[in-house]
Amino acid sequence: MYLLDNLLNPMASDEMVESGGTPTMKAETIEKKEKEFTMKGAVIKNVGAVDLRFAEPETIQNIRSISNTGVVLITDKQKKYISNISISNTGMVEELDEEYKIEMGNIDINKSYLECLESPLKVLVVGILSILEDVTVEMVESKIAGIYNIGIIQSSDEIMGSVKAKIVKNIGLIRSFNPGRETIQGKKDVTQAWLESLKDNTNLEVMGVITLIEEFDIELFDRKIESIKLMGVVNTRQKYEAILQKKLGTDVMGKVHIMPDNCDIIKNNAVLDAIALKRMKNANIYSTGTIIIEGGVDENTLANGIGKIVGAKSIYLPEHLLDAIIPLADEEINVIVYKGKLL
Repeated sequence: MYLLDNLLNPMASDEMVESGGTPTMKAETIEKKEKEFTMKGAVIKNVGAVDLRFAEPETIQNIRSISNTGVVLITDKQKKYISNISISNTGMVEELDEEYKIEMGNIDINKSYLECLESPLKVLVVGILSILEDVTVEMVESKIAGIYNIGIIQSSDEIMGSVKAKIVKNIGLIRSFNPGRETIQGKKDVTQAWLESLKDNTNLEVMGVITLIEEFDIELFDRKIESIKLMGVVNTRQKYEAILQKKLGTDVMGKVHIMPDNCDIIKNNAVLDAIALKRMKNANIYSTGTIIIEGGVDENTLANGIGKIVGAKSIYLPEHLLDAIIPLADEEINVIVYKGKLL
């Protein structure tokens, strides 16, 4: 949660656009403002890695808190500067050589990549690192110097022993290749077209957020998805709950959010005023954007208008509604409190 004090008129009226009669905010404006809010508050959250190794001391001293991140990286000379930073829900705070590079997302390492290296590879894995089958044991031993893993490393069984020997620290997964595995990072909507593109009996691995909101054939889902290993989040309509539970089994490390079948879907950034909320009447909202609640809304109007909000990137609301929004908004949504008036 970001708490922004003394924030007055942060959004100008020319940054609002009309969408279906409802005032919404341009996506680029939302992203710009959220970056500005984060910098002003010196708050860093919800990122895979925070690399402070090359930061100046005054930059580090300006950071108030770091949370919900996989790793915070520092060097020996920066230790004394991070003692006053509040660090929570973080996989590890690690002192790391400046020669280590960070790899996020899906990265493939093959024979050609390793042959082009001028010096042995030092890498910290945040996403999925695949060491492909044309890489030999000899190449792993000579071309890889060290691996820190907080994501997933996968390779063939033939070189797995040599790969493990290069791992300096591991709080992630190390596994062999599985041709029938599909990994979801980031956000994915389950649609009829996406299901049709999958091979039958796919083993789905969810590290990001997967959403079962759109209409699709349940029998097709049953045929295409053999199992789901959940390490992230699933947002689903109630009617898909039974088939989802069948695929999840008992090995669930993430979260499942069940939305009523009659939930309202908001795909754009939306502004909700008192009139819009009075029309809603205990609505369950699934949002893919940012929701802004105007200052003229009181606690009763908010509570009567909204039943639950899931999936939104952020919710901006006036300070007097902070306590009222907590039971209504999913805990993973950034709640950004403002003082003053949004124009």
